[in-house]
Amino acid sequence: MYTLLMAVLTCGLPAAAWVLWHKKTGAGLWPLCVGFVAYMLISWMRALARVFVLSDSVREVPWLFYLLSALLSGLFEEAGRYFVFSKAIPNHDRWRDAVTYGIGHISAECILTTHYFDCDLWDCILSTLSFAEGIFFSAALSVLVFAAVHAAGNRRLLWAAVGLHTLADVLGALLLGGIIGVFSEMALQCLFTAGLCYLAWRVYRYYAIPSEFPEHA
Repeated sequence: MYTLLMAVLTCGLPAAAWVLWHKKTGAGLWPLCVGFVAYMLISWMRALARVFVLSDSVREVPWLFYLLSALLSGLFEEAGRYFVFSKAIPNHDRWRDAVTYGIGHISAECILTTHYFDCDLWDCILSTLSFAEGIFFSAALSVLVFAAVHAAGNRRLLWAAVGLHTLADVLGALLLGGIIGVFSEMALQCLFTAGLCYLAWRVYRYYAIPSEFPEHA
């Protein structure tokens, strides 16, 4: 029963997020699909990089292992976003496309990383909170990288996204390392994501074309 519920949550929450976003902005489906496929490819390339970077000697030093793992995630995922926005879908240059890509990205991540079996109601509750936080996190990072491609015209925001993504993954490593508990990690992640969303909003307000969203005019 809970396995089915987890599967429904994994697919349903990102889908609901896109439906709401589509109704609000008229966002298309293509950036969502690109985001989904891009994460699949990025995760495969990152897995190859982990084989070479995270050697046995590195694994013997926990803090170095977690730091390099976090850095690899930040580099590959944000560089992937940058490539997609600049090369794969350069004509999808509206801010709503950035958020749509972010939803597609997190959709694939949820499906690939979720533990479906031997789960209980508590796992489903925690996963729901994690999925919701992940949607905002991915969308905010997408806005930063999108701005680096289409608005700012430089890579400063890309490197900011890499650093912030790495820092967020370090918070997750604190949980895996037994340094903090589940509730503390979730609270820290939510606070971090709230700050990241505020930063993304400020970037949007600074660079956005007023006509894209009526309320921005």
